[in-house]
Amino acid sequence: MYDKSHLMAYYSEETIKGVYAMTIEIGTKYQISKEIKSIYNSADTLTVTRLNGGTVQFTLGDGKGHGSMPLQHLEYLLKRTELTEVTNKRMLLKSEQSEKDIV
Repeated sequence: MYDKSHLMAYYSEETIKGVYAMTIEIGTKYQISKEIKSIYNSADTLTVTRLNGGTVQFTLGDGKGHGSMPLQHLEYLLKRTELTEVTNKRMLLKSEQSEKDIV
């Protein structure tokens, strides 16, 4: 993703921790806030389809299109909560099952 030593020259330790805490994965779906929906063809969701270096490719929900943006911009939108991750119901059920196995 990013070389931490390179980032140290430009950003604070807090900022670097924030960047490393965000994991963007292929297949992750995000809810688009109403404030920026018009920028994304009024789509409700955005799904990451490809990570290529510092670029993220995505598709918009309801077949409203596709596009790409710099990884930094996606992280910025997440930080501002313009995009929020949609919880995958299957993964949620799997994690609940794992918790039951622990007890």
